[in-house]
Amino acid sequence: MKIRLLQCAAVFMLTAMAVTGFSCSSSTGTGPSGGGGGTTTPEENYFGVTPSGDMVTLNIDFDAKEYTFVNITTGDTTKGTFTVSSDPNYSGAYITSNNHYIIEVPGEIFITSVPLGNKQFGITFGITSHRNLNNSALEGNYIFIVFVSEGFADWGGFTINANGTYTYGTAPEPSQITSPFNYFQGTGSGTWQVSPVDSSRIIFTEGSIVRYGTVDPGKTMIIQGNGEYILGVKYPPAPVPFSDVAGRYTAIDYDTDDGRGIGYFQVPSSSAPVNYYFKYQNNNIVSGATPVFQRHDYVNNMFYTSNTSVYEEFIGSLILPGHVIMYFRFENFNSDSLVGSGIGAKL
Repeated sequence: MKIRLLQCAAVFMLTAMAVTGFSCSSSTGTGPSGGGGGTTTPEENYFGVTPSGDMVTLNIDFDAKEYTFVNITTGDTTKGTFTVSSDPNYSGAYITSNNHYIIEVPGEIFITSVPLGNKQFGITFGITSHRNLNNSALEGNYIFIVFVSEGFADWGGFTINANGTYTYGTAPEPSQITSPFNYFQGTGSGTWQVSPVDSSRIIFTEGSIVRYGTVDPGKTMIIQGNGEYILGVKYPPAPVPFSDVAGRYTAIDYDTDDGRGIGYFQVPSSSAPVNYYFKYQNNNIVSGATPVFQRHDYVNNMFYTSNTSVYEEFIGSLILPGHVIMYFRFENFNSDSLVGSGIGAKL
Protein backbone atom coordinates (compact mmCIF):
# COMPACT_ATOMS: atom_id res chain seq x y z
CA MET A 1 0.00 0.00 0.00
CA LYS A 2 1.32 3.43 -0.89
CA ILE A 3 -0.06 5.68 1.81
CA ARG A 4 -1.30 9.16 1.01
CA LEU A 5 -3.99 11.07 2.87
CA LEU A 6 -7.00 12.97 1.58
CA GLN A 7 -5.50 15.40 -0.90
CA CYS A 8 -8.04 15.91 -3.62
CA ALA A 9 -5.60 17.62 -5.91
CA ALA A 10 -5.24 17.60 -9.63
CA VAL A 11 -6.43 14.12 -10.52
CA PHE A 12 -10.02 13.42 -9.57
CA MET A 13 -11.50 10.76 -11.84
CA LEU A 14 -14.32 12.97 -13.06
CA THR A 15 -15.04 10.70 -16.02
CA ALA A 16 -15.14 7.50 -14.00
CA MET A 17 -18.88 7.69 -13.51
CA ALA A 18 -21.69 8.77 -15.75
CA VAL A 19 -22.91 11.70 -13.72
CA THR A 20 -26.37 11.97 -15.23
CA GLY A 21 -28.85 10.96 -12.55
CA PHE A 22 -25.87 9.63 -10.57
CA SER A 23 -26.02 6.79 -13.14
CA CYS A 24 -28.66 5.26 -10.91
CA SER A 25 -30.93 2.43 -11.86
CA SER A 26 -34.59 2.94 -12.63
CA SER A 27 -37.20 1.37 -10.39
CA THR A 28 -40.72 1.98 -9.17
CA GLY A 29 -42.77 1.60 -6.05
CA THR A 30 -42.46 2.80 -2.48
CA GLY A 31 -39.31 0.87 -1.67
CA PRO A 32 -38.47 -2.10 0.49
CA SER A 33 -40.02 -2.46 3.90
CA GLY A 34 -38.21 -3.12 7.15
CA GLY A 35 -36.09 -1.14 9.54
CA GLY A 36 -36.86 0.50 12.81
CA GLY A 37 -39.08 3.44 11.93
CA GLY A 38 -38.01 5.18 15.12
CA THR A 39 -38.35 2.15 17.43
CA THR A 40 -35.58 0.79 19.63
CA THR A 41 -34.69 -2.82 20.34
CA PRO A 42 -31.94 -4.61 22.30
CA GLU A 43 -30.34 -5.36 18.92
CA GLU A 44 -29.12 -2.86 16.35
CA ASN A 45 -30.57 -2.66 12.84
CA TYR A 46 -29.18 -0.73 9.89
CA PHE A 47 -29.89 0.06 6.24
CA GLY A 48 -26.91 0.13 3.89
CA VAL A 49 -25.77 0.04 0.28
CA THR A 50 -23.05 -2.10 -1.28
CA PRO A 51 -20.64 -0.96 -4.03
CA SER A 52 -22.91 -2.85 -6.44
CA GLY A 53 -25.74 -0.52 -5.51
CA ASP A 54 -27.55 -3.34 -3.72
CA MET A 55 -29.64 -2.40 -0.70
CA VAL A 56 -28.93 -4.41 2.46
CA THR A 57 -30.06 -4.59 6.03
CA LEU A 58 -27.77 -5.48 8.92
CA ASN A 59 -28.81 -6.88 12.27
CA ILE A 60 -26.17 -7.02 15.00
CA ASP A 61 -26.87 -9.10 18.11
CA PHE A 62 -24.05 -7.97 20.34
CA ASP A 63 -24.83 -10.35 23.20
CA ALA A 64 -24.70 -13.40 20.91
CA LYS A 65 -21.88 -11.86 18.82
CA GLU A 66 -23.85 -12.59 15.64
CA TYR A 67 -24.50 -10.53 12.53
CA THR A 68 -26.99 -11.01 9.69
CA PHE A 69 -26.99 -9.18 6.37
CA VAL A 70 -30.03 -9.46 4.10
CA ASN A 71 -29.52 -8.24 0.54
CA ILE A 72 -32.89 -6.68 -0.29
CA THR A 73 -31.96 -6.44 -3.97
CA THR A 74 -30.93 -10.07 -4.52
CA GLY A 75 -32.64 -11.86 -1.64
CA ASP A 76 -29.35 -13.32 -0.38
CA THR A 77 -28.59 -13.67 3.33
CA THR A 78 -25.09 -13.55 4.80
CA LYS A 79 -24.63 -14.32 8.48
CA GLY A 80 -21.90 -15.26 10.90
CA THR A 81 -20.29 -14.56 14.22
CA PHE A 82 -17.73 -12.01 15.31
CA THR A 83 -15.28 -11.20 18.05
CA VAL A 84 -14.47 -7.74 19.34
CA SER A 85 -10.86 -6.92 18.56
CA SER A 86 -8.50 -6.06 21.40
CA ASP A 87 -5.67 -5.24 19.02
CA PRO A 88 -4.67 -1.66 19.93
CA ASN A 89 -4.48 -0.75 16.24
CA TYR A 90 -8.19 -1.40 15.69
CA SER A 91 -9.59 -2.00 19.15
CA GLY A 92 -13.38 -2.18 19.20
CA ALA A 93 -13.77 -3.29 15.59
CA TYR A 94 -15.49 -6.62 14.95
CA ILE A 95 -13.54 -9.44 13.31
CA THR A 96 -15.99 -11.77 11.59
CA SER A 97 -15.87 -15.54 11.32
CA ASN A 98 -14.91 -15.22 7.63
CA ASN A 99 -11.98 -12.90 8.42
CA HIS A 100 -13.64 -9.64 7.49
CA TYR A 101 -14.36 -6.50 9.47
CA ILE A 102 -17.30 -4.53 10.80
CA ILE A 103 -16.92 -1.10 12.34
CA GLU A 104 -20.02 -0.07 14.28
CA VAL A 105 -20.91 3.16 16.00
CA PRO A 106 -23.94 1.68 17.80
CA GLY A 107 -27.21 3.27 16.87
CA GLU A 108 -25.50 5.45 14.25
CA ILE A 109 -23.57 3.79 11.39
CA PHE A 110 -21.67 0.72 10.26
CA ILE A 111 -18.83 0.11 7.81
CA THR A 112 -17.96 -3.40 6.66
CA SER A 113 -15.75 -5.40 4.32
CA VAL A 114 -18.00 -8.49 4.51
CA PRO A 115 -18.49 -9.51 0.83
CA LEU A 116 -21.99 -8.43 -0.13
CA GLY A 117 -21.82 -6.93 -3.59
CA ASN A 118 -19.14 -8.97 -5.41
CA LYS A 119 -16.98 -5.89 -6.02
CA GLN A 120 -13.26 -5.51 -5.46
CA PHE A 121 -13.64 -2.31 -3.40
CA GLY A 122 -16.11 -4.20 -1.27
CA ILE A 123 -16.77 -1.64 1.48
CA THR A 124 -20.43 -1.27 2.44
CA PHE A 125 -21.76 1.62 4.50
CA GLY A 126 -25.02 1.87 6.41
CA ILE A 127 -27.05 4.08 8.74
CA THR A 128 -29.32 3.11 11.63
CA SER A 129 -32.90 2.08 10.91
CA HIS A 130 -34.05 3.16 14.37
CA ARG A 131 -35.35 6.57 13.29
CA ASN A 132 -38.63 7.98 12.11
CA LEU A 133 -37.45 10.53 9.56
CA ASN A 134 -40.89 12.12 9.45
CA ASN A 135 -39.91 13.70 12.76
CA SER A 136 -36.46 14.90 11.64
CA ALA A 137 -35.16 18.04 9.99
CA LEU A 138 -33.36 16.60 6.96
CA GLU A 139 -32.64 19.74 4.97
CA GLY A 140 -29.11 20.99 4.49
CA ASN A 141 -25.97 20.72 2.39
CA TYR A 142 -23.93 17.53 2.15
CA ILE A 143 -20.58 16.94 0.47
CA PHE A 144 -20.31 13.49 -1.07
CA ILE A 145 -18.06 10.89 -2.64
CA VAL A 146 -19.34 8.36 -5.18
CA PHE A 147 -17.92 4.88 -4.50
CA VAL A 148 -17.88 2.28 -7.30
CA SER A 149 -16.25 -1.13 -7.72
CA GLU A 150 -12.75 0.40 -7.74
CA GLY A 151 -13.48 2.82 -4.88
CA PHE A 152 -13.57 6.59 -5.35
CA ALA A 153 -15.17 7.78 -8.60
CA ASP A 154 -16.37 11.36 -8.17
CA TRP A 155 -17.33 14.00 -5.62
CA GLY A 156 -19.57 17.00 -5.24
CA GLY A 157 -22.34 18.64 -3.24
CA PHE A 158 -25.95 17.67 -2.51
CA THR A 159 -28.68 19.89 -1.07
CA ILE A 160 -31.84 18.55 0.56
CA ASN A 161 -34.47 21.30 0.62
CA ALA A 162 -37.29 21.52 3.14
CA ASN A 163 -39.88 21.76 0.34
CA GLY A 164 -39.27 18.16 -0.77
CA THR A 165 -36.78 18.90 -3.56
CA TYR A 166 -33.06 18.29 -3.91
CA THR A 167 -30.23 19.43 -6.16
CA TYR A 168 -26.68 18.22 -6.66
CA GLY A 169 -23.55 19.05 -8.56
CA THR A 170 -20.16 17.51 -9.22
CA ALA A 171 -17.00 19.36 -8.29
CA PRO A 172 -13.80 19.89 -10.28
CA GLU A 173 -10.35 18.88 -9.14
CA PRO A 174 -9.68 20.46 -5.75
CA SER A 175 -6.72 22.38 -7.14
CA GLN A 176 -9.17 24.16 -9.45
CA ILE A 177 -11.40 25.33 -6.60
CA THR A 178 -10.31 28.90 -5.89
CA SER A 179 -13.44 30.24 -4.20
CA PRO A 180 -15.70 28.86 -1.43
CA PHE A 181 -17.11 25.42 -2.32
CA ASN A 182 -20.52 25.86 -3.94
CA TYR A 183 -21.17 22.79 -6.09
CA PHE A 184 -24.59 21.89 -4.73
CA GLN A 185 -26.47 22.29 -8.00
CA GLY A 186 -26.00 22.19 -11.75
CA THR A 187 -25.83 18.44 -12.42
CA GLY A 188 -29.25 17.19 -11.41
CA SER A 189 -32.36 17.73 -9.30
CA GLY A 190 -35.44 15.91 -8.14
CA THR A 191 -37.87 15.33 -5.30
CA TRP A 192 -37.63 13.38 -2.09
CA GLN A 193 -40.06 11.93 0.42
CA VAL A 194 -39.90 9.74 3.49
CA SER A 195 -40.97 6.24 2.47
CA PRO A 196 -44.58 5.49 3.44
CA VAL A 197 -43.54 1.86 3.91
CA ASP A 198 -40.52 2.46 6.16
CA SER A 199 -40.06 5.83 7.84
CA SER A 200 -36.33 5.25 8.30
CA ARG A 201 -35.75 5.50 4.54
CA ILE A 202 -36.06 8.14 1.86
CA ILE A 203 -37.19 7.86 -1.76
CA PHE A 204 -35.30 10.10 -4.18
CA THR A 205 -36.97 10.63 -7.56
CA GLU A 206 -35.34 12.24 -10.59
CA GLY A 207 -37.51 11.97 -13.69
CA SER A 208 -38.06 8.26 -14.27
CA ILE A 209 -35.24 7.29 -11.92
CA VAL A 210 -36.15 6.23 -8.39
CA ARG A 211 -33.50 5.37 -5.84
CA TYR A 212 -33.50 4.75 -2.11
CA GLY A 213 -31.39 5.97 0.75
CA THR A 214 -31.40 7.31 4.25
CA VAL A 215 -30.04 10.17 6.31
CA ASP A 216 -28.65 10.47 9.81
CA PRO A 217 -29.85 14.07 10.24
CA GLY A 218 -27.04 16.56 10.44
CA LYS A 219 -24.40 13.87 9.97
CA THR A 220 -24.41 11.40 7.08
CA MET A 221 -26.40 10.49 3.96
CA ILE A 222 -26.29 7.42 1.72
CA ILE A 223 -28.08 6.86 -1.60
CA GLN A 224 -28.04 3.76 -3.78
CA GLY A 225 -27.00 3.88 -7.42
CA ASN A 226 -26.49 1.54 -10.35
CA GLY A 227 -23.20 -0.16 -9.45
CA GLU A 228 -22.31 2.54 -6.94
CA TYR A 229 -23.39 4.45 -3.88
CA ILE A 230 -23.26 8.07 -2.86
CA LEU A 231 -21.96 8.71 0.65
CA GLY A 232 -22.26 12.24 2.01
CA VAL A 233 -21.40 14.05 5.21
CA LYS A 234 -23.01 17.28 6.37
CA TYR A 235 -21.17 20.26 4.95
CA PRO A 236 -20.18 22.79 7.62
CA PRO A 237 -20.92 26.48 6.98
CA ALA A 238 -17.42 27.58 8.04
CA PRO A 239 -13.91 26.07 7.87
CA VAL A 240 -13.48 23.27 10.39
CA PRO A 241 -10.57 23.77 12.80
CA PHE A 242 -8.04 20.99 13.23
CA SER A 243 -9.06 20.61 16.86
CA ASP A 244 -12.56 19.53 15.80
CA VAL A 245 -11.35 16.66 13.60
CA ALA A 246 -8.47 15.49 15.81
CA GLY A 247 -8.45 11.94 17.10
CA ARG A 248 -8.24 8.33 16.00
CA TYR A 249 -10.46 7.11 13.17
CA THR A 250 -10.67 3.34 12.79
CA ALA A 251 -10.99 2.63 9.07
CA ILE A 252 -11.46 -0.09 6.49
CA ASP A 253 -9.17 0.50 3.55
CA TYR A 254 -9.16 -0.90 0.04
CA ASP A 255 -5.73 -0.94 -1.61
CA THR A 256 -5.27 -1.99 -5.24
CA ASP A 257 -2.18 -4.03 -4.29
CA ASP A 258 -3.14 -5.47 -0.90
CA GLY A 259 -6.93 -5.70 -1.00
CA ARG A 260 -8.98 -4.88 2.08
CA GLY A 261 -7.49 -4.09 5.45
CA ILE A 262 -8.23 -2.50 8.78
CA GLY A 263 -6.36 0.04 10.84
CA TYR A 264 -6.43 3.68 11.84
CA PHE A 265 -5.53 7.28 11.09
CA GLN A 266 -4.47 9.42 14.04
CA VAL A 267 -5.56 12.87 12.91
CA PRO A 268 -3.58 15.68 14.59
CA SER A 269 -5.00 18.74 16.32
CA SER A 270 -2.86 21.05 14.21
CA SER A 271 -1.18 21.04 10.81
CA ALA A 272 1.14 18.08 11.38
CA PRO A 273 1.75 14.55 10.03
CA VAL A 274 -0.94 11.88 10.36
CA ASN A 275 0.14 8.60 11.93
CA TYR A 276 -1.39 5.48 10.37
CA TYR A 277 -1.44 1.68 10.59
CA PHE A 278 -3.19 -0.87 8.36
CA LYS A 279 -3.17 -4.66 8.35
CA TYR A 280 -4.42 -6.32 5.17
CA GLN A 281 -6.00 -9.68 4.54
CA ASN A 282 -2.83 -10.78 2.74
CA ASN A 283 -1.06 -10.14 6.09
CA ASN A 284 0.83 -7.15 4.76
CA ILE A 285 1.17 -4.38 7.35
CA VAL A 286 1.90 -0.74 6.54
CA SER A 287 2.44 1.98 9.11
CA GLY A 288 4.14 5.29 9.49
CA ALA A 289 3.35 8.98 9.17
CA THR A 290 2.18 11.07 6.24
CA PRO A 291 3.52 14.47 5.28
CA VAL A 292 1.92 17.46 6.97
CA PHE A 293 -1.90 17.40 7.10
CA GLN A 294 -3.46 20.53 5.58
CA ARG A 295 -6.95 21.94 5.19
CA HIS A 296 -8.18 23.01 1.78
CA ASP A 297 -8.48 26.77 1.57
CA TYR A 298 -11.98 26.70 0.06
CA VAL A 299 -13.54 23.38 1.10
CA ASN A 300 -14.52 23.67 4.76
CA ASN A 301 -14.09 20.02 5.76
CA MET A 302 -11.50 18.80 3.25
CA PHE A 303 -8.08 17.90 4.56
CA TYR A 304 -5.18 16.51 2.55
CA THR A 305 -1.56 15.51 2.52
CA SER A 306 0.85 15.15 -0.38
CA ASN A 307 4.23 13.45 -0.55
CA THR A 308 6.37 15.23 -3.12
CA SER A 309 9.13 12.63 -2.95
CA VAL A 310 9.37 9.39 -4.94
CA TYR A 311 5.77 8.85 -6.18
CA GLU A 312 4.39 12.23 -5.10
CA GLU A 313 1.70 10.15 -3.41
CA PHE A 314 -1.25 11.92 -1.90
CA ILE A 315 -4.54 11.36 -0.06
CA GLY A 316 -7.66 13.51 0.08
CA SER A 317 -10.22 13.26 2.91
CA LEU A 318 -13.63 14.64 3.80
CA ILE A 319 -14.30 14.60 7.52
CA LEU A 320 -17.45 14.95 9.57
CA PRO A 321 -15.85 16.24 12.79
CA GLY A 322 -15.65 13.60 15.46
CA HIS A 323 -17.61 11.06 13.44
CA VAL A 324 -16.69 9.88 9.93
CA ILE A 325 -13.75 10.13 7.54
CA MET A 326 -13.91 9.10 3.87
CA TYR A 327 -10.87 9.33 1.68
CA PHE A 328 -9.07 8.35 -1.53
CA ARG A 329 -5.47 7.92 -2.57
CA PHE A 330 -3.87 8.56 -5.95
CA GLU A 331 -0.48 7.47 -7.27
CA ASN A 332 0.78 11.00 -7.81
CA PHE A 333 -0.29 14.60 -8.16
CA ASN A 334 -0.60 14.55 -11.94
CA SER A 335 -2.04 11.06 -12.45
CA ASP A 336 -5.49 9.52 -12.55
CA SER A 337 -4.13 6.29 -11.07
CA LEU A 338 -6.35 5.51 -8.10
CA VAL A 339 -4.55 3.24 -5.63
CA GLY A 340 -6.94 3.16 -2.72
CA SER A 341 -10.07 4.39 -0.95
CA GLY A 342 -11.61 3.90 2.44
CA ILE A 343 -14.08 4.89 5.11
CA GLY A 344 -13.55 5.22 8.83
CA ALA A 345 -15.28 6.27 12.02
CA LYS A 346 -14.32 7.58 15.41
CA LEU A 347 -15.15 4.83 17.91
